[in-house]
Amino acid sequence: MKKRTTILLLVVASITQSAPAGVQFKQLTAMFPEQRLSRVGDVAKSAIKGTSQPKPTVAFPITSATGFEGRLPVDIPLNLSKPSTEPVTVNYKLAGGTASKGIDFELTGNTVTFAPGETKKSIELMIKDDAVADGGETIIIELTDAVNADIAAGSKYTFTINEPQNLHLKVDFGLPIWSGSDDLTNSDTPVPNTVKKGWTAWVSPRWADMYDHGGVQLENVAGTGINMSMSTVRGGHMTLKVAGLRSGLAGGFGPLGEPLYEPLCNSWIYNCDWPDTPWGDIIVAIYNLPAGKYLLRSYHNHFYCKRVPGTDEPTIIDCTEIKDPQPNMPSIKALSLHELLKRYKGVDRWHNARAEFVNAQPEYWDYHGQPDYPAKRPLGRIGDGNVKTIKPAKNVPCQQVTSDAELIPSEMTFSTDGSAVHVVYQAGCCIADGVRRSRYEGARAILNAFELVYTGKTAPGT
Repeated sequence: MKKRTTILLLVVASITQSAPAGVQFKQLTAMFPEQRLSRVGDVAKSAIKGTSQPKPTVAFPITSATGFEGRLPVDIPLNLSKPSTEPVTVNYKLAGGTASKGIDFELTGNTVTFAPGETKKSIELMIKDDAVADGGETIIIELTDAVNADIAAGSKYTFTINEPQNLHLKVDFGLPIWSGSDDLTNSDTPVPNTVKKGWTAWVSPRWADMYDHGGVQLENVAGTGINMSMSTVRGGHMTLKVAGLRSGLAGGFGPLGEPLYEPLCNSWIYNCDWPDTPWGDIIVAIYNLPAGKYLLRSYHNHFYCKRVPGTDEPTIIDCTEIKDPQPNMPSIKALSLHELLKRYKGVDRWHNARAEFVNAQPEYWDYHGQPDYPAKRPLGRIGDGNVKTIKPAKNVPCQQVTSDAELIPSEMTFSTDGSAVHVVYQAGCCIADGVRRSRYEGARAILNAFELVYTGKTAPGT
């Protein structure tokens, strides 16, 4: 038996070296009875498979990015096209740019290794604060060679360093144009008159039917490299309402009608109508901020929501009346991740809320069946958590006005060492509305839009 097996393996080796991949196994089965081949079939198939598989390729999934001095280290993503059964080693080097190593940045090491089965790694780039206003400097990194993989085209990555002095973000929530089906849309184009001109539109595909499941992300806000995510405490209960647009109680169809009033005041985020929602807070997480002090100016305006009579199948909600505003929001504060988890200790039992408002782990994200929205990578590092609320906003009223000029924003100031900041818009208590008339639940935080302004560096040790 041992001799037969040896001869057969030699024949297998001869066939796999000389025959085209498509006919190798057919030749083998023709030469030997099926019952004998089965004794070494696994070995033969493995040998044949090994001769026809191309190497994986390694590449930067994105080839350029922007960020500020004083931020936490940059994790430059590096992807392998498919898992490998062997370790893959990739070498990289500085390949140009206008920034100076040791002064503007640090790049340690020159090798990345993918263990068998791994497909995602990163290169760490440290951006230094050199106290010199020299924004616009670039760093270019190039992949040079690899072992057990091929270098894909586009093997260079460029990072541009900017100064934070003029950082002033303006973000307005927008409703994307409805696609006409439950597949929704990948469009970032908002419905006209739902986003103020000149402001960054935060558009979610699921908001196309006025309802959202899971945290919603906004990447590279206004080209700054700053990323954001937003959720309510009870996952899946965040909704965008627009004055003049009628929506379904549980979503599922395109909104009806046309937006009324002006864009900042006519659309707002809050948690939707589930009676068992224990909190109506809104949480906005901000990643990749440079260390320093900030002013957060937020807008809170909404209209009374009620059921449209005679529309039980489906139930349609209309939010246009000036009536019964939500109670004042007790506070708006900036928290570190540690403080946030402490505040909502025990909330894990409510859906997967903890995972959603952490939002640093992309395996928890809900992509709504749309693999390209957003990119499947972390939004940024959490950091050591040196986040401080300097002056909270307190007893914040929810307005009901019809023009943007009438809006009076809340103001809150905070500082960070570059760690991720979690802004908590705390909901008041308690109120019923025309949607859940007989069920008194916690009131809802209201958020229409916000501005984030860098106001200067923090003093050492603060």
